[in-house]
Amino acid sequence: MDELSTSERHAFYAAHRHDSTEANLNDFYIQRAMRFAKEISFMKGRLIGLCEGNHYFQAMHSGITTTQMMCKELNTTYLGVKCFVIIRFRYDKHHAHQMVLCYHHGEGGGRRSSSSVSKLENMAHTTNADIILQGHDHRINHIQVTELGVTDARKGSPTVLQRVKHCARTGGFLKGYVNEQRSYVADSNLPPNALGNIEFHITPRKETHLITPEIGRKYHREEKRWLHIEFHACNYSEH
Repeated sequence: MDELSTSERHAFYAAHRHDSTEANLNDFYIQRAMRFAKEISFMKGRLIGLCEGNHYFQAMHSGITTTQMMCKELNTTYLGVKCFVIIRFRYDKHHAHQMVLCYHHGEGGGRRSSSSVSKLENMAHTTNADIILQGHDHRINHIQVTELGVTDARKGSPTVLQRVKHCARTGGFLKGYVNEQRSYVADSNLPPNALGNIEFHITPRKETHLITPEIGRKYHREEKRWLHIEFHACNYSEH
């Protein structure tokens, strides 16, 4: 679904065309979106939602984007250009953990991996989330940003805490170099990227410790619960 870029959309809508030409173009992009939604229909019921990127078509009369059309077809939520998603993991009726994800399509990029990573780090310093995601440059990158804080003093003596934020570029499946085919990647002599996506494996865990009491008191158990996060890069090599 490598549709119109931002500059191409400006030029596309500024052109003076016959009504029939506009209708034909409108139908062409809508049909492409429907075909792609059908191709990924195995994801239906498994999607939190779809975020908007910078390559899309906007229907000329309704103003609905191809991303919104696919959301309707896949019965999922349109999440806009930037979103927060809250996921709750329940251990039992009384205990749960909350994880916050923040996603933006991404901006910039550059030829070096350091440029891609710096955009992630900038977003991490202004975003209160556990997992921070960007796409846009088709790279697969992962960094961890650690922040310091303290526990709530109203619940006893404050304790210093470290919080790890996982930041990643989500990858992509756009092959820039194909024999005897033109592409903006080849035209601009951009570096090739590995095709693939990322995965986060999130596992709720619990540890129970028997605490030795002070004299005259009973033994008691102390439980510690946390979410274990693992990052995986899923590369698809071609032979």
